[in-house]
Amino acid sequence: MDPNYPIINSIPQYHIQHPKPNPVTDHNDLLNNHLHNFWHTQRVEIEQTNDFKTHALPLARIKRIMKLDQNVRMISAETPVLLSRACDMFIQDLTHRAWVSTERSRRRTLQKSDVSFAVSTSDLFDFLVDIVPREPVMPVLGVARNNEHQQLEVQRRECALGDGSSVGSAVGLDGGNEGSLSWLSHHFSWPPPHL
Repeated sequence: MDPNYPIINSIPQYHIQHPKPNPVTDHNDLLNNHLHNFWHTQRVEIEQTNDFKTHALPLARIKRIMKLDQNVRMISAETPVLLSRACDMFIQDLTHRAWVSTERSRRRTLQKSDVSFAVSTSDLFDFLVDIVPREPVMPVLGVARNNEHQQLEVQRRECALGDGSSVGSAVGLDGGNEGSLSWLSHHFSWPPPHL
């Protein structure tokens, strides 16, 4: 070997394939990281709280909701405070889980579909499955949704131009008046749930 030419790398370099990141694992890691930080912050906040007089949620409304149960006669002073704090933490936890879905979609606005995704991906929120509507999976480029939207627009125009014997009067609304048209446009603009 010639000393004027240093050996840079005598070992042949083959193309090393690094494992591709798994989006599901990245999503779970991001979610776990968010939740770990959130609950750590909550614990520190609770341990440092001395003033129990300020609350994020109104205590009078919490008491009123608690008294809706006929078995509840009296409510101790600590109960609404604890329930207020628990509700606040519940809302924040659900928001953090939904925010991970928002970031995954590369958006900056939290949407109903993100909350629905958060509810459907956690066993903790199983009791909300019937309350939070499920968002239908959007097809590629929204082709099917555009067709549905066009069909609904045609129905809406026919109803507006009709003689009152169309859908509005069949439903029993006030004969195709402006109020019934707004009711129909409101209900036909939303896609029906898929069974």
